[in-house]
Amino acid sequence: MSIVPVQEKILSKRGPAIQKLLRRISKDPRNGPAWRRVSGASSLTFAAHEGAPPTSHYRDWRFNTIVPGVTAQYFEAWGNVPGTNNWFLEKAYLHLFVMKSRTEEQEVFCLHCDPNEGDSERHAIYKKGPHVHMISSVLSLSHAHIPLNLCHLKDVLESHETLFKAFDIGIEMVRDQILTAFLSA
Repeated sequence: MSIVPVQEKILSKRGPAIQKLLRRISKDPRNGPAWRRVSGASSLTFAAHEGAPPTSHYRDWRFNTIVPGVTAQYFEAWGNVPGTNNWFLEKAYLHLFVMKSRTEEQEVFCLHCDPNEGDSERHAIYKKGPHVHMISSVLSLSHAHIPLNLCHLKDVLESHETLFKAFDIGIEMVRDQILTAFLSA
């Protein structure tokens, strides 16, 4: 059984919901970043960007954050429940990048959620709810899944509303604890 199933009509409103979700970290807090829906045979991806997307692949899209020189990437990947008009969230990913030069960036932080990670996977309990990855040049923690909601994961995964409420709180934490650290550095 898929976790967090959503009817297609609810997904039709996902783009504006993503803009609202990202406003608190966007350079444009009034509107948030632009977004685009990318459709596949049995998948949907919603991704944020600033201006016109620079390439056809959404993983290359970025938007400016409240911190000059720090950009972000956000996307959600949804899979179709076969034979239905229902969809399930495969992943919601927010990545932060520090611009080292006009053409070079370095990924520094990730807020992820993989609610449909298979229960038999080694890190599933850590990956299903919102979790962070810390990326450091001294010690790579990029594969460590540091959960934000482990003690009440069942409640977080109860519906798409509760899942995105938890993710929204994670984005607030990114703004207050990560992006503001750049501002005071």
